[in-house]
Amino acid sequence: ATSTGESTTTSTVYSDKVTLSVSTVSATRVMIFFGFEMKHSSSNNARVYVKVTGSNDSPVSGDQEFSQTGNGYNQYSGQMFDNGSHSGTRTYKIQFKRKNQDTQN
Repeated sequence: ATSTGESTTTSTVYSDKVTLSVSTVSATRVMIFFGFEMKHSSSNNARVYVKVTGSNDSPVSGDQEFSQTGNGYNQYSGQMFDNGSHSGTRTYKIQFKRKNQDTQN
């Protein structure tokens, strides 16, 4: 799955950017490779988050989350190994949100 172009948000709730669904039979293992750039639109007191997650999956490393502040572009890449032994449709997503740092715990 690919998605090109920029996306912006002021939401503090994760929004989907890329969604990939894979239909599997029993004992199928899935390896997902991902890469993306992110930046915040300004250097003010806010942070942008990106999460790589899935549903009906069993990733070895769990969901992966990245965050940054500042207005420079940064590149991120990685992989997710899903060793679930069940059949059915597995859905993987790259999601993003924004949050003010002063409201972080």
